[in-house]
Amino acid sequence: MKKALWKKMVMLMTALTVGFAFSVTTAFGAVEGQTIMGDHKRVIGIYNSAGEIEFQPAASNEGASPAKLNAAALTRLCKGDQKKTIVIPAGSDVKINYAIKIGDNTTIKADGATIVQTDSKKGMMSNDVNALNYNSLKNVKIIGGTWKTASSAGLKGTMFKFAHAQNILFDGCDISSNYSGHSIELIACKNATVQNCVINGVGSASKTCLEEQVQIDIATPKTAPGIVQYGAKYVKGQTCKNIKILNNTIKGARGVCANYASKESKFKSKFHSNITVSGNTITGVRSEALALFNTTSATVTNNKIYSKGSRTSSAYTVGLHCALFGKAPKSIKKAKITISGNTVKGGRQAVQVYSHTSSKYGKVSITKNKLYCKKGKKNALKAPKQSISKVSTKGNKMYKW
Repeated sequence: MKKALWKKMVMLMTALTVGFAFSVTTAFGAVEGQTIMGDHKRVIGIYNSAGEIEFQPAASNEGASPAKLNAAALTRLCKGDQKKTIVIPAGSDVKINYAIKIGDNTTIKADGATIVQTDSKKGMMSNDVNALNYNSLKNVKIIGGTWKTASSAGLKGTMFKFAHAQNILFDGCDISSNYSGHSIELIACKNATVQNCVINGVGSASKTCLEEQVQIDIATPKTAPGIVQYGAKYVKGQTCKNIKILNNTIKGARGVCANYASKESKFKSKFHSNITVSGNTITGVRSEALALFNTTSATVTNNKIYSKGSRTSSAYTVGLHCALFGKAPKSIKKAKITISGNTVKGGRQAVQVYSHTSSKYGKVSITKNKLYCKKGKKNALKAPKQSISKVSTKGNKMYKW
């Protein structure tokens, strides 16, 4: 081929590349500018140069319900197990009318965006339950965003519900649910982290409300009725492990609770393990701020924990409440509960570590905390030796609140 002709062809190819930027291949193998189509022949996503999918919210003039279109579009983008990142544009106000179903290997970036559930009986996001051993959902990140309901009374249920899942991250999110529901519910999950979030109950809480905004849950028919539909094998008392609650502000009827099967005696011998709660401000407006039930090992450090309930004769007003309700596994003998550097305020006690059975906690260290109690400073700490094999309670300061 002659040099002159070759030169002209190179120039033409260069011009075409500049004129059509969408032909550039992204880091994920997609093509920048490539579109993803949804219902009604509308574009629901566009790949950017980083290989992320930029979600395209529905406009009010598109001839169908924007909330329905958005819910369908986000479910379509989030489903499947391929690696993907969906970006909800900053400044957008995205309405949905049913819960988004999410698949493995999904990152959602929503910094500066607001996502609103318009149906007060529907959640925000959940997963299908189709595998045991924490394999129903894997590798999910929810980063940023304000997630709320249109109702001033809040959602009557759970906003984010993930079950039999692993490697879950909530980071920098603002999430709100009704006081009688949950903002985040982790059912039989492992390796899950909630960090740098603001999580609040909205509406009003009854005087006897016990529901927590962040629930670390056991999978049984009564504690997790929403997953019974997937089969009996998914509600056999599976528990959570390696859960981290870090640097959040959380307010609920209860703030945070590791739950147990209070109404199902055959599951009371099931225990959570390795829960870390650090750097948070946690408030329970009617019940405990932080409750760790049937939990063999936990670390609770450098938090502000406030239980503001008025029933000061009840355990529900303990600030930090640790309790055993069933026969613990042998591993509890070597497990450790560490409670250190916290400011805790409660009604009946600030901190209680107690066994309601013949089982005992292994090692419990309650040190260098500031403990405030409405029943007087002598009642601020309850950690009897008959409930604990080895206990240290050094350097705590007690006050009447």
